[in-house]
Amino acid sequence: MYTDTEGIILKQIKIASGRRMIVLLSEKYGMISAGTSIPEKGRNKSSLALRPFTRGRYELYKNRDSYNINGAETIQSFYSIGEDIDKYMAASYVLELTEKMLPEDESMPGMYRLLRDFLVLLSERKNEFDTPVIAYQIKALAMQGLALSQNPLMNGESDDKINIVKYIEDHPMSGLEGLSVSEELRQPLSSYIKQYIYDNLGIGNLKSEMFRI
Repeated sequence: MYTDTEGIILKQIKIASGRRMIVLLSEKYGMISAGTSIPEKGRNKSSLALRPFTRGRYELYKNRDSYNINGAETIQSFYSIGEDIDKYMAASYVLELTEKMLPEDESMPGMYRLLRDFLVLLSERKNEFDTPVIAYQIKALAMQGLALSQNPLMNGESDDKINIVKYIEDHPMSGLEGLSVSEELRQPLSSYIKQYIYDNLGIGNLKSEMFRI
């Protein structure tokens, strides 16, 4: 069956005979692994759409248990992310976390929109990139049925921390462009969230974390 979908590439893996395996968070099908023979280098529209930090439309051939990307075109390129090392590492962490967090072949359009809006917010932000990451973590957890505000252990946290969590949960990512968590709260809140992710989802020691302070 031939079909198409919007999507954001989470990871690429080189395989035999010049082919690659693309891990794609798609709007229609959720996170999927799809093979492709489209060359990695080149300036045609398909090659450009397979580069990191690009939102594209992907032409897929879908059979019973596999996908192949036959063509692609760019919808939106978040090129500014690759021009700033701190933005790049923040985005890399979120892509890796998303891949670890989601099951394959399970439609989750809300997660697709969340990642899309995160990349838009991050690409336009001039400084302090930890707050968008914290916001993404909190909102992604809520979509997994693990809302931090519903965790009984949050009752022992400071009012400032609880209020930040609730504010983020109650507002769309696109409405958080002016939010900046204070410096004294960012590190303890980030550590708390990462421990919560590990305790509930078993996700920890991500490769991208080694390059972030």
